[in-house]
Formats: sequence, C-alpha cells, structure tokens
Amino acid sequence: MEGSQYPEWRKTYHEALLEVDPHKLTERICAAEKLIASRLGELRIGPKNLEEQRALLDACSALLVIQRPKLILSVGKGNSR
Repeated sequence: MEGSQYPEWRKTYHEALLEVDPHKLTERICAAEKLIASRLGELRIGPKNLEEQRALLDACSALLVIQRPKLILSVGKGNSR
C-alpha cells in the first residue's frame, strides 16, 4: 500500500509516529485519532475498502502502543500520592 493512497489521515498519523517532543506527542496522537475515526466512519464495510480499513486499524493499534508508556507513567505518578 502506498502512503499517498490515504493522504489525509496517513500524514497526520506519520507525524504522530515521528514526534519526539512528549508535549506535542499527545496533540499529534489526538489529531491522528480524530482523522482515523472520521475516515472509518466514512468507509462502508466491504471488500472494496478492506485494504484501507486494515491500514486504519493498524494505525489505531500503533497509536495505542506509543501512548502506553505515557499512560503507565501518569498512572504511576498518581499512585505515589
């Protein structure tokens, strides 16, 4: 699958994956999640859109993985009170 095939959500998703500033990361993840959710809502379920649906779901999974360390750290800080 070519990256330019789904440019609207994919560009924002890649920006989130490549972000190294923790303060900007949350914003980029949120922006990517919104575009992905919007695109999933636009697509009709069926074989015609299967490739993009898979790409969108893979992107969701990847965003969860890069969020996980931040979530664990924030939970850990909350328990230390």
